Parts: sequence; structure tokens; C-alpha cells
Amino acid sequence: MGRAPVVFLFPLPASLTLPKVALPFHIFEPRYQQMVNDALKHETPIAVLPLINGELASRICYAGVPQLLNRHEDGRMEIALTGETRCRLGELVKEQPYLVYEFRVEDENEAFSERTKFARECIYDGLISWGEEKVPSEGQLETFKEVLTDPQSLLSYATMFLVEDINERLKIMEARSWETKAAMIFKTLGPKEMSLGPFLPPMKWK
Repeated sequence: MGRAPVVFLFPLPASLTLPKVALPFHIFEPRYQQMVNDALKHETPIAVLPLINGELASRICYAGVPQLLNRHEDGRMEIALTGETRCRLGELVKEQPYLVYEFRVEDENEAFSERTKFARECIYDGLISWGEEKVPSEGQLETFKEVLTDPQSLLSYATMFLVEDINERLKIMEARSWETKAAMIFKTLGPKEMSLGPFLPPMKWK
């Protein structure tokens, strides 16, 4: 048997790589400069995950080969990272100068049903509202709307930009079906109670 593939881990607080979302990073620490250079040289994927109490927050991650945007003379660089592969981490290969893990590719259930149609519509509307506030130009907003027609992009952007709690984001990331992710995002974003009119108490849920 051949050796298992490896992924480089980039531990950052409150951040993680997700599919279809290209995150920019400024790399200035020498060990992470080496990590990025090694990843570019060998086309090794990198995953961003937070540490909690010194331990990796999840054994699931999304990893991708970095895209080099700019390199400075002193070694600093700007890169973009997009989660291209869903990985389940295996054995720790080494800790220094950066974390390296074996991994296996884990598939996802990409099917949607009518059960989450309303949830997905609400998530889309929430992202459009976010985009109208955050996206600087009308042209970019229209491009953003087109991107959101892709179901995986919709789920990833909602997880990244609408779900504030990193623990909730990790739970959504770990879910193996898009249907479950949509329901979890909707539950996180949705109201905690619903009015049933002036004569009935509100419906509440946790």
C-alpha cells in the first residue's frame, strides 16, 4: 500500500476553510512561510482550523492548495485558500515546524429535498441583505447573487459570514449532508419564537 496523502494544518482562532469561499491570508511567520512554500512546491493542500484548549477543534476540515497572490522580498506573502477537498484527519505525521496530518477524503450527500426549500430561500435572502450592506459595488453584488445560485456556495458563504459562533460553524462544517447543513444554518439564523397572533402565546423553540 502507498502512503496516505497528507494535509498541512494552519491553526487560526475563529477561522476555517470552506468550499467555494476564497479566504485571503497574509503569511508573515517563518514557519508558515515554509508551510506555504512547501504546499506550492508539492501541491499539498492546506486547511485552516481553530485550536481549542491547544487541541484541534475538529477532525473534519476542508483543504486546498494555496493560490499565491503576492510575494514580498522579505519572504512575507499574500495567499488565497479555498476548501476543495473534505478531509477526515488521520495520524499526526509531524508537529514542527508546522502540523502535518494524514487524511482520507470524505464524501458528502449533496441531495436537497422540498423539506429545506424554505430554509434555503431564507438563507439566500439573508446573504443578499448581508451583501447589500458589505459588497462595495452594484456589479460585485450582482456577481455575488450569481455565485449564490450554486448550492454549496450558498451554504459556505452563509456559514462563513452569517454564523458568528465558531462552534456553530464547526458543527455545520462537520455535517455530511447539504440538507442537514441548510437546516442547521436556518436554525442558527432564525427567530427563537414566532408570534401566533394577539390571542395565543408565541411559539418558542431552542
